[in-house]
Amino acid sequence: MSHYLTGNETRARLLEVAAEVFAEQGFRHAKAQDICQRAQANLAAINYHFGGKEQLYQAVIHYAIEVDEALLPHLAVDAASSPEERLLQFVKAFLFGMLSPGRPAWHSKLMLHEVSNPTAALDLVIEHLVRPIHDLLYAIVGDLLGVKAAPNRVAFFTTSVMSQCVIYHSSMEIVVRMNPSQQFDPAALEQLAERIARFSLAGIRHCADIEV
Repeated sequence: MSHYLTGNETRARLLEVAAEVFAEQGFRHAKAQDICQRAQANLAAINYHFGGKEQLYQAVIHYAIEVDEALLPHLAVDAASSPEERLLQFVKAFLFGMLSPGRPAWHSKLMLHEVSNPTAALDLVIEHLVRPIHDLLYAIVGDLLGVKAAPNRVAFFTTSVMSQCVIYHSSMEIVVRMNPSQQFDPAALEQLAERIARFSLAGIRHCADIEV
């Protein structure tokens, strides 16, 4: 007996397939017809369930944000720890969260497309995901530099630490090809987090009084 998809099932199927298509082609090149064909849905289904291609893309971005928002509670650090310890806690949680094998295969490609060819949805990514993560690290770096540190100095070092972590996610294929010995198992991630934290601390201490 054939199984006919319910309205909710069709919507969920469109969302999953659209995430894959947008990740492969980006918003501007993805075609509604291709999404519906892959999802085995009527071409009118996107308008019916989402209101159009743009609204479908917004829904996919919200879906991607929800996947990453599960990481945020794990970034919380022990307030009683020293700033140095909190930096290591943050870097470790950030790396493990980004490189978790449980993330959908399309997720990274989708976000890279959005960052390199931004749409209005980028504001959603920043406000719901990037800014909360940035602010957590900004507070730690601020404590490392001290209360007299200029905001632009704190922001510079915050971006520097985040960049060291994010490259292993956004450019993993390049990292691996340039350094084939790099592993991403739990033990390797622990070691990587410690290296990034130590390197960052040394840089912050050495450059604390240098104009940036």
